[in-house]
Amino acid sequence: MRPSAFPNFRKIFRRLDQSVGPYSDGLPAGNYTFRIEYNYPVIGYGGRKFLVVSNASAFGGKNPFLGYAYIATGSCLVLLALVLFIVHVKWGIREDEAIDVRKTDPYYF
Repeated sequence: MRPSAFPNFRKIFRRLDQSVGPYSDGLPAGNYTFRIEYNYPVIGYGGRKFLVVSNASAFGGKNPFLGYAYIATGSCLVLLALVLFIVHVKWGIREDEAIDVRKTDPYYF
């Protein structure tokens, strides 16, 4: 098992395949029993074991905030790149001005 980047993490144990069988409409209602064994020791570092039954998508949890944040940040960066390109084209130094450096110029090395 790889070490976790954060102190609190979840490890996926099982996944319910809803494409076939009696689980096409989800997990049937009823009482379920889970047995948690001590295959991975956690007492040595003060850890605990929990059982979390959740509803997750292929990208993690059902909270879409991270996806929206990526789209908003990417859109802002594309807009900033467009603005900087327009500023560069309109007020930037032309190639012939940048290459024409004489010894009498104050910025000559």
